[in-house]
Amino acid sequence: EVSRVSVRPNEVAAYDVVHILDNAITLLVAFAGLASESMTRTQGWRFLDLGRRIERAVQISASIRSLLPLKPAGRDETNALEALLLLHDSIMTYRSRYLASLQVPIVLDLLITDDTNPRSLVHQLATIVSHVEKLPRDEVQAGLAAEQRVALAAHNLVRLADVFELAQVDSKGERGGLQRLLARVCEQL
Repeated sequence: EVSRVSVRPNEVAAYDVVHILDNAITLLVAFAGLASESMTRTQGWRFLDLGRRIERAVQISASIRSLLPLKPAGRDETNALEALLLLHDSIMTYRSRYLASLQVPIVLDLLITDDTNPRSLVHQLATIVSHVEKLPRDEVQAGLAAEQRVALAAHNLVRLADVFELAQVDSKGERGGLQRLLARVCEQL
């Protein structure tokens, strides 16, 4: 029988973790800046940006699905709406456009269907469609390629969405239309 020795993992000070994370963020930001400003727009860049847009679209969808699944009975949703706007770098845009208090349909418009907001879901999907259009493909193929159909379907689904309908709460207190839309977009992504 082999005796077991209990080994404690090395303890790491909170300062060390913050320092490591700061360095990681600095490197990631430097790489993002390099890719957006200095990288030639070849197929390599296109795939890099396509992946970034897909990830951002999934993150937008997932965060909205998590923070606005249903309307809390008798409770204010201001904290969830503000968290969504902060998470997607859109709080200043919201405040400069809409001097009113936070409202679900307006937040959904800004984060989902506003094509002028570079952080919106529809903007990510439009960029994905643009990248997919420029991918190499068989010149003699008739019609759209499968990836073109999927990208266009997701984009059009979001473009045609009515934010007032998405904000509606059903008799169960759920936003079923919003949940279904975002789940379908995530499937297509």
